[in-house]
Amino acid sequence: MSMMVPQKFSTYVLDRESVTVEELVRELDLKELTVRNYLSRMKREGLLRRVGRGRYTVSHGAHSTPEVPEALERILSIISQEFPQLSPVAWSSSMLSEYMHNVPGRDLYVIDAPRNAVDRLADYLAARDILVFKDPGSDPLDAFAWSSLEAVFLFSKGETVASFPLDRYRVAMVDRIWVDLYFLCTRRELAFPLAELGVVLTNGYRSGVFSVDRMLMYSSRRGLRSEVLLILLELGKAYPNLGTLRDILPYGERALEWIEQVVIGASEGW
Repeated sequence: MSMMVPQKFSTYVLDRESVTVEELVRELDLKELTVRNYLSRMKREGLLRRVGRGRYTVSHGAHSTPEVPEALERILSIISQEFPQLSPVAWSSSMLSEYMHNVPGRDLYVIDAPRNAVDRLADYLAARDILVFKDPGSDPLDAFAWSSLEAVFLFSKGETVASFPLDRYRVAMVDRIWVDLYFLCTRRELAFPLAELGVVLTNGYRSGVFSVDRMLMYSSRRGLRSEVLLILLELGKAYPNLGTLRDILPYGERALEWIEQVVIGASEGW
């Protein structure tokens, strides 16, 4: 079982541009093995990048955690009363609103919790008059679109990658929210225009809050890595100034030229 990172540790690290194992051992009075385990987990979650032996920097956009809406905050507060150790990951579609052209009128609340807690959590929320959809398919999403009740969608992934720890829960970073919305649109028929997701992606990347590494890391957990990679590749070809090719391909546009030459040779051989 992986070690949970205490909030005090993660907050201390994320308030710095870079840290070393030796510094944290000295400043926080922790064992070296403990510090290395914590840093390794934060790296897996997309919060840090390893830039040398025992040295880490805060990942691109790691501080860009959007504000949780009051209604979702209230639901999370209810959860913490009964499940104080759960630390679920939460997000809402409105948390991407500053990157949208057309903001949907209905907000979508999503909470990701470990699979072994989802059933108990769903029953607990339902007993408090909150409409709950567990791992929703297309039918529940259609019902949500027509319902006037406050609703929350429960994912049972228990995935903490690309999320930021707060007091009682974790908040999904904007690039993780984007991937989850893409999943709901393409796999669960959520009525959200894919073109608008393109707008969000471009604006988020241009503003510096979207991390390609983090998007690809989380999308692989969602089984979407190939699609997201192709989207970023095409976006980089259409808008070279965004720099996505540089982040995806180690040799950037040169690598793209090499790839095209190989494809041309393959087509001629066909």
